[in-house]
Amino acid sequence: MNRKGFIGGSDAVKIMRGEWLDLWKIKTGRIEPENLDHILPVQIGILTEDLNLSWFEREENVLIINQQLQLEKDLDGVKIKGTIDGEVVRTTIKSLKDTSRYIIEAKHTNAFNNMKKVSEYYQAQMQLYMWLAEADNCYLSVIFGNLKWDWTKIPYDESYTATLLDMIKEFWGYIERDEEPDINRGEDYG
Repeated sequence: MNRKGFIGGSDAVKIMRGEWLDLWKIKTGRIEPENLDHILPVQIGILTEDLNLSWFEREENVLIINQQLQLEKDLDGVKIKGTIDGEVVRTTIKSLKDTSRYIIEAKHTNAFNNMKKVSEYYQAQMQLYMWLAEADNCYLSVIFGNLKWDWTKIPYDESYTATLLDMIKEFWGYIERDEEPDINRGEDYG
């Protein structure tokens, strides 16, 4: 997969976690991104995504539309791209007054993980996708192993997103200058 020329959701996670050097090497074509075709947890997550989304729809009485919607914006010359898992349309009468826009991200993780860790890890991706989709909230729907499903609502965080976008622009500067970032650059802002 070609990962050059833009910043995506998984890139945002790496930027906020301070994993700049390897990402810089990928974005400048010095190394190839890891082939995820034979990474079992990744493939399980791909295969369970439809189940995860349909389970959320049924359990929460909502409708998910625009699945796998590709979005793109320009951030001061940096192309930002993302593919949201879907947009949630609330179908209860009570929610008719709610004009907020909701997106959803579906994840599959091991049975020993917990929602706090999953939501912290994917915070940058979800905030970036909410920025791209101009959404107010993101539902994070998670299957833990094969016995538990849960979800949480993550609100759009303007302050966090401003920091994220600044970090993306700073990281992109290294790509434009073809300058290797300090291996210890960045902190874990996740």
